[in-house]
Amino acid sequence: MIIINAGIPRSGTVLVNAILRQILKLSGAAVSQANPHGDELPQLIRNIQRAGKDRHRAVVVHTHTWHSDATTLLANSPFVTGFINYRDPRDVCVSLMRLHDHDLEAAATMTTNSFTQFETTIAALDLMVIPYELLVREPSAHIFQIGRRLGLWLGMEDVAHIQDETSSEKHEAIMKKVQSGELDNLKKRSNRNRVLVEDTRSLINDRHIQSGASGRWRTELDEVEQAHVNEVFAPLLERFGYAVDP
Repeated sequence: MIIINAGIPRSGTVLVNAILRQILKLSGAAVSQANPHGDELPQLIRNIQRAGKDRHRAVVVHTHTWHSDATTLLANSPFVTGFINYRDPRDVCVSLMRLHDHDLEAAATMTTNSFTQFETTIAALDLMVIPYELLVREPSAHIFQIGRRLGLWLGMEDVAHIQDETSSEKHEAIMKKVQSGELDNLKKRSNRNRVLVEDTRSLINDRHIQSGASGRWRTELDEVEQAHVNEVFAPLLERFGYAVDP
């Protein structure tokens, strides 16, 4: 089974990834994980397909980018399911600024491009769409529904266990280990501003846990910046039902 774990950066995709791994662990399925970028995605899917189609073996494919060839490949592949996240673009923009040391314009461009790919992907594939704001407000309900999407029925004790294992406290503890270099599976990735250190097992990086609050852009941007993101993201805010502050 190929399980797509996609979405806008900083919209809870790593949380969904953790939930998926916990659910699959309970189910007894053999699980592997991949984190492709850009053109790596279709080649990865080809490799999975060549390895054989086994409904008892799950490959969780975590990605923030999409490729049109991947859509064609998955359309003809059995045992495919998936999940895709989104979030208020203003909060995404601020989170990208803090994560990568981007300025406002660079983060806004990255956010806009991510939403373009998001809309292309949900138009082409039947994925479970998960709004970040609802995911963090009702994690137990989403854990149950993610399980149902995978064809599993989770008991309430299982749901509570998964919620505990994927809590922000547990993820923050991993982040601190990443920051201190305690883990043995760390990977460094560079952008033009900084070197990001990531735990390849959990996908948690050295600045992963920020403010999880919705509407953080109101407190972390000044009035001029707030007006700018409301203007830049106005079409997205209208399409996705987010209020524009006067």
